[in-house]
Amino acid sequence: MANITIRYKDRDGYTIEELNQDRIILGRASECDLPLASDQISRQHCVLTRNDDSWSIEDLNSANGTFVDGQRIRDPAPLKERSRIKIGNVRITFHYKERRQHQNGIELDPDELGVDAAPQRSQGADDPPEAIPCSACTAWFSIAHRLPGEKMPCPCCGHRNVVPRLLATASA
Repeated sequence: MANITIRYKDRDGYTIEELNQDRIILGRASECDLPLASDQISRQHCVLTRNDDSWSIEDLNSANGTFVDGQRIRDPAPLKERSRIKIGNVRITFHYKERRQHQNGIELDPDELGVDAAPQRSQGADDPPEAIPCSACTAWFSIAHRLPGEKMPCPCCGHRNVVPRLLATASA
């Protein structure tokens, strides 16, 4: 089942919502299928629509617009795996596949995930989840919603780090 990851800009954390209807309206109104608390979002901002095995998004004449992968949409736009949706101060990542939970000690197959060769990093028991230290200044920063191999600047020093494939360590 498809799902979306919802993050509010300048706020910590994220929410995962399964898309279990064929038509889901997003907006700030409580009557929406998926209400989002933000004054930068219209009451009925956009709609996600499933058509057989594909999904699309359509702006509902919102004041601030709907953006998919950096482009403002004016007509229904198809969604692909990891499409990035921006509505107001909300950032949404679309996923076709069901979110898989993995257990410590099990390495996910990079070929199955479509991940190019990326450095690997064993995650320590006390390491913050979905975070890495900068290779230049050693400050920790979040790599949530990033793909292994993607280059990402450190928020402290600006050094461009390559997002590694995190390997879970077996618990004692």
